[in-house]
Amino acid sequence: TKVKGIADHGETAGKQPVLISKDNWVIDGHHRVEAAKLKNKWVRVVRIKLPGRKALNAVKKLDK
Repeated sequence: TKVKGIADHGETAGKQPVLISKDNWVIDGHHRVEAAKLKNKWVRVVRIKLPGRKALNAVKKLDK
């Protein structure tokens, strides 16, 4: 239901970029990616220059 809600409000959903690692792990924005797939739309991306696991751990540390 969250993905559908984002897809239904597609004009605002694409403004916040998806965070991905240098080896293409989605670190933040999984629902936005799936909503974009439903609507056949592009998403903005910010790529972190770290491999997936290190990028995920770095973002988790920011949340604390």
